[in-house]
Amino acid sequence: MGKKFHPLTKNIKIFLLNLKHHFFRTILNQSLIIHILLYLHLQYWKHKVLLSYKENLQTIKEKI
Repeated sequence: MGKKFHPLTKNIKIFLLNLKHHFFRTILNQSLIIHILLYLHLQYWKHKVLLSYKENLQTIKEKI
């Protein structure tokens, strides 16, 4: 019984497909992380604005 050898081109194609999969997966993960950071940034500034409104309202109430 002889061993069957796969042609080298088939191994290279499989290797390239695996690289493409990881490359696209990395891009998707990176875009997800960027979206999460942008969301957190917006929420932080909304919170800061709300706090400034509350502080302004408190100072107005103290003056009256």
